[in-house]
Amino acid sequence: MSLFNIIRSLKNVPSSLGKLRHEVRTLKRMIEKLPRELSRAGGVLDAGVAPSANLVPTVPEVQWTAYIQFLTWVNGGMLTRGNVDCFAHAMEFMPEGLPVLEIGSFCGLSANLISLFKRKYGRNVPLFCCDPWISVWAKDSTIIEGSPGFELSEFRVFIKETCLRNVSFFSSDDRPHMFETDSDSFFRDWEARQTHSDLFGRDASFGGMFAFAYIDGDHEYDQAKKDFINVDRWLAPGGFVLFDDSSGGHDGSTAVAQEVKAHANYELVAANPNLFFRKRR
Repeated sequence: MSLFNIIRSLKNVPSSLGKLRHEVRTLKRMIEKLPRELSRAGGVLDAGVAPSANLVPTVPEVQWTAYIQFLTWVNGGMLTRGNVDCFAHAMEFMPEGLPVLEIGSFCGLSANLISLFKRKYGRNVPLFCCDPWISVWAKDSTIIEGSPGFELSEFRVFIKETCLRNVSFFSSDDRPHMFETDSDSFFRDWEARQTHSDLFGRDASFGGMFAFAYIDGDHEYDQAKKDFINVDRWLAPGGFVLFDDSSGGHDGSTAVAQEVKAHANYELVAANPNLFFRKRR
């Protein structure tokens, strides 16, 4: 090769490197989008493909509107951003015509968000919520440590009334059926197909399958396991279940969610970071 040709080829090196960098960035973006695109296509990653350690299943991110921002500012609650994405995904893809269940409501933030996405995706089905509003982190005391002397019973009433006020305002067009009861009692009455009056004075008929269940009650292993067993009994094929605090935030909920992950009848939709499943059959 002549000296002229060598110099000319060297001049093309920066251009070639720039093109290579562009192609690498494009490929990186495609890889990052792959789990989301697979999720859009069918809600789950192919069960026959073992994802790599870096390929975490996920769902599309919700557009964080001004209303959602305002709601999360005003409505007290403990909720990860990924749970909101899972709520939206469940409301979009869950089986038609079946109710939704929330175990553990606290101040109503998750109930209001679920109602928001029910409205967005035209899901004209009831949302059932059960919560005894008992503070599990203070259950061995009658006085909340560090407070000006608030008793746990006062705190409990305040949280419940705050919840009812929040859902009455933010979900005024489609208020959920809220029941002051623990999940074991709720499922017992659900099996018996009883009719109960909710906290807003409306009668609601129990019984039948659910399309989506959000398990956010007592996070201890034994109770979280019982909640899943009951949910599994009443969750329709193709329905979804989301475990709060199942990404290591609490040992009990995490352990139960890991058991479900190994369950042949459930496929992992997202680890966002909490585990979100769809029932196969």
